[in-house]
Amino acid sequence: MRKIIHVVDDDASVRAATSFLLSSHGYSTRIYDGGREFLRQADLEVGCVLLDLRMAGMSGLEVLEALQERESSAPVIILTGHGDVATAVRALKLGAVDFIQKPYDEGDLIAAIERALAARGRDARRHEAKRVAVEQVER
Repeated sequence: MRKIIHVVDDDASVRAATSFLLSSHGYSTRIYDGGREFLRQADLEVGCVLLDLRMAGMSGLEVLEALQERESSAPVIILTGHGDVATAVRALKLGAVDFIQKPYDEGDLIAAIERALAARGRDARRHEAKRVAVEQVER
């Protein structure tokens, strides 16, 4: 699986710094300045998403709701400087796989990304095994 990280944040300096950090760890990044742009342009079949909560136009929680409606399997890690327990719980219930406070620890962020990508890989293998089994039963 390609290690693509979708970085969704309305702060250009955060996008640039995060993209640079991830590139230095061997990840390819795609950056988006907000939720609407991300939902319009992102290929959600690859990688994982780093999503800010507080953005102009469309909040991170609204993006999570849209992804849930689309039945997206993209793992989402919330990065926020404005989190609280209630918001973290809501984000996790909407499908986020992790919730990290800004400023984040580099090691914690990389570990969360690796866990998210590993989970996505396991899910893809399970889905493929199920598809093959259904196909064999039908034959």
